[in-house]
Parts: sequence; C-alpha cells; structure tokens
Amino acid sequence: MRPTLDREDDVDWQKIGAVAGVVSAALAVVGLFIALAAWLKPQSPSAEAPTTTSAATAAPAAATTTTTTKPGYVEVYRDKPLALPAGALGRRAFVDLDKPSVDSSGSPAVDRIEAAAEFSYDDDGRFTTVLTKNGAKLGFGTTATTPEQCLDAVDTQPMGRDEPVGTASRIEVGTRLCALTGNGNVGMLEVTELGPPEPWGGTVALKATLWKKSP
Repeated sequence: MRPTLDREDDVDWQKIGAVAGVVSAALAVVGLFIALAAWLKPQSPSAEAPTTTSAATAAPAAATTTTTTKPGYVEVYRDKPLALPAGALGRRAFVDLDKPSVDSSGSPAVDRIEAAAEFSYDDDGRFTTVLTKNGAKLGFGTTATTPEQCLDAVDTQPMGRDEPVGTASRIEVGTRLCALTGNGNVGMLEVTELGPPEPWGGTVALKATLWKKSP
C-alpha cells in the first residue's frame, strides 16, 4: 500500500521551488548589471597607449651658420723713424722694413743685405729696387692708410726701379710709399724731412709702419 503525502509537505516544496526561481532570476539581473557597468566604465588614463612624438613634428635643430672673412692684418709697429744718411760715392743705404733697419754699405753689398732689403737709397739720391733680391714691390700710396689700401697701391701705382728724391720730384716731403716686403708683410713709408742737397744725395728722414697677416 503506497504511503500518502501530507498536503502540508507538498506546499513546502512548492514554496522552495518558487523561492529558488526568484533567487536565480535576481542573480541573473545582478550579473547583467555588473557586466553593463564594467562595459560602461571609462578607461583609466594610465591604461591609455603612451603618446609618442614623431621625428617629423620634433622641434628643428638650430641651423649652423658659417661665415667666411678675408684674412686680417696685425700691426707690428707704427711710425717707426728711419734715417737714411747722406750719400757717398759708391755707397747705398739698404732699407729692410721687416726688421726694420737701415744698412749703409758699399756697392755691391753683401748678399744678405741685398736679399733682405725692400729698396736702397743710392749715391745718385734715388730710391731704387735695382739691387734688391727679395721680390719686394713698392708703390705710391698717396691716400693709403690701411694694409689693404697699401696692397692695392703697390699693384696700381708701382714705383719705378729708380725714383729721384727731392723737391719737385715724385718723392719729396709728405710722399707716402707702400711696400710688399720680402716676408710677405705690408709696409707704409712717409717722407718726413729732406736734408740739404749734397753731391751724392742729402739725408732723408722717414717714418714707417708695418702690418703682418693675422694667424
């Protein structure tokens, strides 16, 4: 004979089943809200990909400028007095601007004196380059005051090989001469005084300035 169930017990199982269904539905809804909240949550800034700056947008490097200048000159001495003695038969005064110095010597002079001199003052009262051997050049630098102007004067207003010195000649008091020396320096000379005329040429006073190329 099959046992009979109590009605009260049957009602309890139905309640349990109903509660379980409600709980399952509630859990499903909660899970849905959690998933939706995670999807809608804004991404943290720290999680963003790092920002990189391309080489094309980087600040340009400073441009390098190269300036080319002409070689300058350094003054070696200025207004150095030079005294040329009165002439004597067969003697010359050799002028070396690179030292500077004046060597009075018989003609012909020793090679070292001739080789060092830019010009000589001969026994005819003339400035001459005939016996000098260092390849120096002289010119009339009437208005020259700088080494550049003197170099130009040497090329454009060259002095003759023999130039008389004295009143009414091309070389007198106030005359300015320019020179390219045997050592490649630039010289400037000015006649400051002429002595009384002498049979072989009177005394001549000069002031000299010299420049050399800067290193």
